[in-house]
Parts: sequence; C-alpha cells; structure tokens
Amino acid sequence: MSNTENKIEDKNICAKCGGACCKKSGCGYLVSDFPSFTYPDIKAKIDEGNISIKAVLYKKSINDKLKKILVLKARSIDKGIVDLFSASSQCKMLTAKGCSYSLEDRPSLGAILKPAQNMHCALSEKIQLENLQGWIKHQYVLEKLVKTYTGKHVDIVYREQFIKECANVLAKIKLLRGNINKLTIADQEILDTINSMSEEMYYELKDANKIAEETISNILSKHQ
Repeated sequence: MSNTENKIEDKNICAKCGGACCKKSGCGYLVSDFPSFTYPDIKAKIDEGNISIKAVLYKKSINDKLKKILVLKARSIDKGIVDLFSASSQCKMLTAKGCSYSLEDRPSLGAILKPAQNMHCALSEKIQLENLQGWIKHQYVLEKLVKTYTGKHVDIVYREQFIKECANVLAKIKLLRGNINKLTIADQEILDTINSMSEEMYYELKDANKIAEETISNILSKHQ
C-alpha cells in the first residue's frame, strides 16, 4: 500500500480511546493507497478479504441531486465485498491490541486522522472532498467490480441495500412504539439518512415501509 508520509500514530491516545472510530466503521482508502488501479489489480486486493466497495452520497450544491461515488474502505466484521449502503459496524482489523495493520498498510483516511485527547478525531471537510474527487475518475473500474461480484448494476444493488437497511430500522421503530432513543447509534444513522433522503428516495422508502409492516405483522402473528 502507500508509504507512511503524512500518516500519524499515537498508541497512547488510541489505547485510552479504545478505537471508538474503529468500532464504528472500517476507515477509508485514498486512491493513492493503491500503486495500480487496474481492474485485475484492485480485484486481487479485494479478494484478499479485507476491503469493501462503499457508496458515498455527494452534492456539489444544495440544488443538485445526490450523486453516488464508489470508494474503497476497510471491511467491517459483518459486511460483504459490496457494501454500498448499510449501518456502520466495527472494522474487521480491530483487535484487542489495536489495528492489525502496520501504519504503512493502514488505509490513509484512518492513518492521517490526527489523534485528539478529547477523542473527537475528525477529518477536515477539505480532505474528505478532495478524497471523493480523487475517486471520480475510477468509477468505471469500481462499477465493473460491483457487477462482477453481484451480477447487477450499481444502482440496483444500492436500491436493494437501501430498502433492506431502512426497512429494518423502520420495523424496529414500530416495535419500539416510536421511541427512537432506544435505537443503536448505527440505527440512528440510518434514521437520519431516511429523514434527509425522504424526497430523493421516496419510492424506495415507500417499499421499505411496506416491508417493515410485513415484518411487524409476521412477528406479531408468531406471538398470537
């Protein structure tokens, strides 16, 4: 992978934190982490089992439509290769002793994250924007990989995963009688996405609500 230039490691701070960011999600790669971005080379790295393809939603301005940008990230413990839309979960590489990767091999968006004493480590919006822009010219390779692994177009896979994840959270909310405070942090993130994308994903959310209702009905029928 990439060299250690600009990468930071403070084991003392991270040990005190316990890897809160790692427990939330696998960190993201920069395009520069890969010496070659050809289809065969990237597929070979993904097939090692530690990388997922993720879709990041992006708007250039308020009036623009949401655009999906495919990126690569460290895989989470319960996720697959094509993980376009899902609730966040712990990175597969997190161990009791920290990251199993050396600093050199660690995905750059995690390795350039400056450890903060208050545990509020964050990447600047500028870095995040520059990262997304770097991925744009590699969308063809990533879209081809999604098709290889799923047999489906990116938009279809995203829609399926979006509906599934949203239906799961909507069902939980109904079972909790609307008490969203009892949702997990990951579920809260999906709920925030539901609220922010109510217009762009209207039909998908309609299908998700239908599936949630069916889920509730099946659960209730089993307890009668």
